[in-house]
Amino acid sequence: EKDTLVNSHRTALKEMENKYETEIKTMKETNEADVEAIQAQHKTAMDDEKKSNSDKLEELGSQHAAAISALKDKFAGEMKAYRDSAKADDEAHKAEMLSLRETHKADILTLAEKHQQELVAAAGKLSGSKKELEEAHLEEIKKLRQEADQLVSVADKEV
Repeated sequence: EKDTLVNSHRTALKEMENKYETEIKTMKETNEADVEAIQAQHKTAMDDEKKSNSDKLEELGSQHAAAISALKDKFAGEMKAYRDSAKADDEAHKAEMLSLRETHKADILTLAEKHQQELVAAAGKLSGSKKELEEAHLEEIKKLRQEADQLVSVADKEV
């Protein structure tokens, strides 16, 4: 009886051992499957996060490029307006200088004509030899030329 009882206990132990090994094996397989499922979920979440971050970076890049383009356009417009304004100012200055030059030219011609008339009047009043008249006339012409050259020089400097 003792042997039967020992054999019965051994059989019961062996059955319990097999049962626990089966349960442990099942739990291990279940845990491995759970771990794989969690890892798959984690990988999916990480991939989604990477995609979201990539999309956000792409959007920020597009916004940045648009902002830079807008600034470039604004700067180009301001530079064009500045150049146009400077060109208009330059043209107005040139026109003013040309007008002044023409005014000075007219003043010089008027002055030369006045001196010529004075010369003619002086020549008529002078009495003396032809040579004296010519010398006086030449001297007066020199003075007129010097005055005219000075006025032209002043006009050219102003232009």
